[in-house]
Amino acid sequence: MKTLHAKMLWAIGAPIALFIGVLLTVNFFYVKAQLEEAIQYYVHSIVREVDDRLTDHIQHIEKFAELIRSSIQQGDLINQPNIDQLSSRLIESGGQYALHIAHQSLLVDGILSAEGSQLQITHANEDLNQKHRAGGIKQQINGWTKLADKPDVGWELSYTLTFEADDTNGVVMVSVPLKTLIHSVIDIVKEEYIKLLFVIKRDGDDVALLLDDPVSGQVEQLMLDNPYFSSWLDTQEDLSASQILAGTPSQLTHLVTPSDSKKHLASYFPSTLDNNFYLVALLSEDQVFVPIYGAKLVEAAIALLALLGLVVLIFLLSRTISEPISAFVNKVGQLATGNLHVRFPKTNSCMELNYLSNSLNQTVQRLNRYFSELKKVTAQHEKINSELNIARDIQSTLLPRQRDKGLATNLDLHACTLPAKEVGGDFYYFFKIDKTHIGLVIGDVSGKGMPAALTMAVCLSFFRAEGASTVEPHRFLEKFNQFLMQEDISRAIFVTVFYAVVDIRNGELTYANAGHAVPVIISRDGALESLDSTHGPALAIVASASYTSCKSKLSRGDRLLFYTDGVTEAHNFHQEEFGEQRLLDVLQKMVKTSKTLSAKGCVQGVVAELSHFTHGCVQFDDITLMCVILGARKDEPLKALSSERSETSYEMTIKSKSNEINQALKMLTTFCQEHRVGENITADLCVVLDEFLSNIIRHAQLATTQDIGMQFSKQADTVIIRLEYQGTAFNPLQMATPNIEEHWQKQKAGGLGIYIGQQLSDHITYSQADDKNILIFEKKITT
Repeated sequence: MKTLHAKMLWAIGAPIALFIGVLLTVNFFYVKAQLEEAIQYYVHSIVREVDDRLTDHIQHIEKFAELIRSSIQQGDLINQPNIDQLSSRLIESGGQYALHIAHQSLLVDGILSAEGSQLQITHANEDLNQKHRAGGIKQQINGWTKLADKPDVGWELSYTLTFEADDTNGVVMVSVPLKTLIHSVIDIVKEEYIKLLFVIKRDGDDVALLLDDPVSGQVEQLMLDNPYFSSWLDTQEDLSASQILAGTPSQLTHLVTPSDSKKHLASYFPSTLDNNFYLVALLSEDQVFVPIYGAKLVEAAIALLALLGLVVLIFLLSRTISEPISAFVNKVGQLATGNLHVRFPKTNSCMELNYLSNSLNQTVQRLNRYFSELKKVTAQHEKINSELNIARDIQSTLLPRQRDKGLATNLDLHACTLPAKEVGGDFYYFFKIDKTHIGLVIGDVSGKGMPAALTMAVCLSFFRAEGASTVEPHRFLEKFNQFLMQEDISRAIFVTVFYAVVDIRNGELTYANAGHAVPVIISRDGALESLDSTHGPALAIVASASYTSCKSKLSRGDRLLFYTDGVTEAHNFHQEEFGEQRLLDVLQKMVKTSKTLSAKGCVQGVVAELSHFTHGCVQFDDITLMCVILGARKDEPLKALSSERSETSYEMTIKSKSNEINQALKMLTTFCQEHRVGENITADLCVVLDEFLSNIIRHAQLATTQDIGMQFSKQADTVIIRLEYQGTAFNPLQMATPNIEEHWQKQKAGGLGIYIGQQLSDHITYSQADDKNILIFEKKITT
């Protein structure tokens, strides 16, 4: 339970703590940058408002000059009351302005202010007017002049308008001190930590500052090296103008003093009044950031206290959840051990856990019922499986046994069936009709499972009883069909059968087909030949069905392969069928690869290709294969069937190469195993064959492409090995007998292997006829 508490606390609390820690760290370290951005935006808005108010003030002056010019052009009387009335809106803005008007004999000079205008209006004579016009009116330029530092007034801006009235020129000039403009906007900045400066850049680096006096409220003009400026900034260090204007316009710049005791920020903005006029905002970092940092520390402390409280809350909640869960874990452990009488407890802490408890209790009850029923079903299935196993064993005993394949000398036969279920409906059968004929049958009962297996058993019982009574295949099928109709098997079941009779004297093949897949003949060189596809209907469908016998011929080494449709209709995961063409390609490839391929190897090769093609797909139909190979010598006919003690033989051919000896030894071992030859005798025979083949390949001067024929046979209690090869006469038995008592390093090469072979054989003979060398070894089977 403690472990569960710790895990829940760690799983819930750790991510939250990590998140809060990262959030506080990022917030603390990036607050300065965020604050600078906010202050910059705020300062920018203040400066924009100041600049907008100055621009508005300038527009009032321009409008005032326009009104005076219009009055003169319209002939209105210019006097003190009229001028005061026109300048009322301008004077409301505060400050004082200098006015100068010159037109004909009219000359006006004076000061306009809120306390009262002081104007001197003179109506001069023509000579005086001419003097004024010649002296200044023609030289005036319409618009604002640049900032000028006048001795008595200080920095001043002038707005001039020239005009023509009564065919004479005139001029209206309004001059405004920069202090007046600045005084009109100093009330905009209300925060103590922001101070607004007005910078005028003169020739070179000479910069003057106009600023509001915090004591008198008056606008003062100072230089940067004035001590009053340092005291106004509350610093003992001197600041240069280059530091204030060193940064980028509209961006905050850190002012650095030599002692760096007081840190300030500055931001300057070009004014629309004049290119050499800047608005500068100064801020104290201590006044701006220290309170913010203190607030952030308080915020971090509060967050840590909240985190601690959250951890305590999580711990308490984990206890209320983990204790019921631990109880559930214990009960689940008991259930895992097989205790189906366990009961899951209820809890008051969580409605979901109560629901889970009820569900688990119901599940345990269902499991009890399920296992009770499963025991009954398992017993029934075991009984059914036992019966199916017995049925499979019985079915396998009905098929010809492997030892019954020795029907005739030089006849190699192998068959296998792979049912789709425990039992199937495919079958094969081979039997001796008479001394010269062998019957071969392959069939397929429709459907699968037990019904097909029972029908298959009926078919095999007919073969056992009537197989040797009819030589003509079509007669056999007609008789078989009548038998199935009389047995009255289910109308939903029918049987396809291919029946062939082999004449072992000449290899003649007679066959008839009742709706079955046509077998294929594979010659020794890999050529394929399909039998006649003529066939009648499947058996057990029409009582009066008739069939036709066809003929073909098997040559020495030909392979005749029978198969059911389960082979060609097998499919893979892509729903592709194996198909007849793929089967033919596989057979042709196997024969070309190994001309000595036995009937068993042929069947097993096809089964292996099927397994690789289907690659784990479910087998939906029974698969049956049967291969027959005739292996008689070219110079002798096929021998008739022998009695139970008759000779049985294997034949194969290898090239005159040392690496092919292993194939011969494998074939000899297989022959001995199928004929129950003891392991000691088999080992002796393999040594004999190995030694003589090695001597023939080394000393008989055969070409590497030349064949060496072999035949393994068994007569009574004797195994006979026959070697046959063409070429000049070479009798290995005439090699000198080695002196086995002499040290092996002094012995001459050759002869020792022949000597060993002679000692292990009971009898060896050599003969030579028609350019053929023939060696025969005999070895008795001792018990």
